[in-house]
Amino acid sequence: MPTETALALGTVKLDETVYADVENAPVCLQCHGNFCHVKSEKLRSFYNMHTFFLACETCHLRFEDNAEVDFQWFDDKSGEVVKEITGTDGNYGAKIVPLKSGNRLDSFPKRELALEYMRMKDTYTEEDKKMIQDELMSHVSKDPIACEECHQKKAYVDYRALGYNQPRSAELSRIEIVEMSKDYE
Repeated sequence: MPTETALALGTVKLDETVYADVENAPVCLQCHGNFCHVKSEKLRSFYNMHTFFLACETCHLRFEDNAEVDFQWFDDKSGEVVKEITGTDGNYGAKIVPLKSGNRLDSFPKRELALEYMRMKDTYTEEDKKMIQDELMSHVSKDPIACEECHQKKAYVDYRALGYNQPRSAELSRIEIVEMSKDYE
């Protein structure tokens, strides 16, 4: 059930059958919804299915090559670390979140501004909207992590460290996944 604050702000765009824990929904999903990837008609389904098990920051933050970044599963409802994933087909009730120096990187840095923007956006001029959106998204990489960076032998994330068994890890590390998505019509 949406929080009174979320309802009052008119910020809840979540399909409760998809993201049932509205109270803990990240600001990204409160604004963009579960199906936030709309630009690429060809690949948006592939991208959107990832929102069920990846925090937005997993792909939309880039780090310097020598940066110590780890990834960990966190429960959608409690926010606690998940030691062993359960569920199937990406429905784990948890998301992979990037960590730097042990700190979660899925906390929206300008949360209050984002909530104010969602509440007031109909009152802003197009120029003001663009300016605020640019400020809100200033921490987000203009060049998100690409499919082939994760689905290859030396992947961006370590599937085994995340708890995937050897066969599933090998399956996810295959470049054929990327080739299929690029050839998809």
